Amino acid sequence: MDFKAILYKQLQNRTGHLIVFVLLYALLLVEYVRFVYANYWSKGFELSVRPVNIIIGLLLVALATLWLFVWGRGDGSHAKAADGGYMYVLSLFVAVVFFMPSVVMYQLGGTTIWLPVYSLLFVFLLSAPFLQLPELRLHKVPNSVQVWLLPALALSMVIPFVVAYRANIDWSVFAMGSNTYDVRAAANVKGNVLTAYLLGPLVKVVLPLLIVYGLKQKRPVICGLGIMLMLYIFAVNPQKTILISVFVVLSFYFFDSYKAKAGVLLYGLLAVCAISALLNLLTGNLMVESIVVRRMFFIPVQVADCYFSFFSGSPLLLSHSFLGVIFDYPYTLEPANLIGYEMYGRAVTHCNTGVIADGYMNFGHVGALLFVVIAAALVRCLESLKLDHAYMGLSLLFVFTFLNGALFTTMLTHGGWALFLSAMFLIPKSISGTHEA
Repeated sequence: MDFKAILYKQLQNRTGHLIVFVLLYALLLVEYVRFVYANYWSKGFELSVRPVNIIIGLLLVALATLWLFVWGRGDGSHAKAADGGYMYVLSLFVAVVFFMPSVVMYQLGGTTIWLPVYSLLFVFLLSAPFLQLPELRLHKVPNSVQVWLLPALALSMVIPFVVAYRANIDWSVFAMGSNTYDVRAAANVKGNVLTAYLLGPLVKVVLPLLIVYGLKQKRPVICGLGIMLMLYIFAVNPQKTILISVFVVLSFYFFDSYKAKAGVLLYGLLAVCAISALLNLLTGNLMVESIVVRRMFFIPVQVADCYFSFFSGSPLLLSHSFLGVIFDYPYTLEPANLIGYEMYGRAVTHCNTGVIADGYMNFGHVGALLFVVIAAALVRCLESLKLDHAYMGLSLLFVFTFLNGALFTTMLTHGGWALFLSAMFLIPKSISGTHEA
């Protein structure tokens, strides 16, 4: 048996998935105490260990583990691979990136229990087999048209960025140093309405779609164009999610089994977290581990908890948004800047939050519940389109946006609408039965 076959078999192993899932939880527990609290307690991270919280957290983790690997059968064993396996990957992603950090911070950081509860509900809604929607059949744009349409669309969407930023590239941003934030601040000043509204759809949908299309059709020029344009956008407006988008899309292009993709997700996250911790231990450098562990896993929970505390008993009722014509907005700062001021004492700090805290901010617990249900329903709609497995990375980017993006913002400015249009008319359908779950 060759190495590729051994790797493929291991990535698909459900027992291995379960073990890595538990290891990730244990690693996050250790990392919160050893790294996050130890180095960033001055940034508001607390250490508040209560036996009751520990026990409740363990019960929630046990419930999530049983649901994902025993009861829910979200791995696709209840249905065709092209159906259930897709949601198996996404529900695992939500469990690791949304649910686990919120449990750890509830157990060790004293944050609200509602974040892990609503996150677990999100996992349940994504993986419950009886919530599957019927297949939606739509006519796709033929490949003979896509081969020129996609590059033309990408290039036309990049034009406003070239006009605004030109070729003034600071190559040092690729080192991910502290000057990255200065370059980003300057980019915000140079940008305009077009760059603001096109950035999300471009880097989260159109360019990743172009990259995968080029790989799928064995057209290296198209694939290379997508990667070069993505790197250009990062160079002039260095947001880390842009580089993450390239990595995610390429990682989930390979393997036609959704179980293997789930393995890539779990083993990949475990490896990245472990390597970042090892680099910190060996070199004393905080940057990599801060980006991977603190920024990706724990800051979103910390911010969401602040939203729950600040807006408890005083929901905004979307007065800062389209319902402002009905309800008066009671603050001078926008919600994200308001929370930035609350957490860091700086009104210029922009603290976005995900769908759970966004729903709570606007309508209390009813809103948190409603927004989670809507977000899950949107993902279920993507599932009903039965997209080709090679484009799995685009779905993960969409779900990841729910971690730091408000529900309506995700759909309007972070690429949600672009993904659904692409899914309906551009991304090819899977061939039923060709990839096991």
